[in-house]
Amino acid sequence: MSELEKYRKLLADRAAMLKNKKADLPPFRAVFTETDQVKSVTPSKETLARQLFRESQVQQIYEDLDQVEAALLRMDQGEYGLCSVCGGLIQPSRLQLLPATDVCLLCA
Repeated sequence: MSELEKYRKLLADRAAMLKNKKADLPPFRAVFTETDQVKSVTPSKETLARQLFRESQVQQIYEDLDQVEAALLRMDQGEYGLCSVCGGLIQPSRLQLLPATDVCLLCA
């Protein structure tokens, strides 16, 4: 298996995992409106903290999936492993740790 195929498998596996997480999320609006159900009561700081934490988790899933899908697209276009800033090669050790990255260590 070539290095590119290894990265493609890593990215495809990550995309599948993120899509499963995304599918398990409550409907988008439900994540952000826990406190809307009881309008007459001011939400506690704890409730707001939980809500913000959940919102950040949801946002992270969407962002991670976007990055993985963009990396797979770069592979299909023959641009995977090239820095989007300087055009140089991204170090293989960096790709091993962050297969969806689009910048080399110097440009990060």
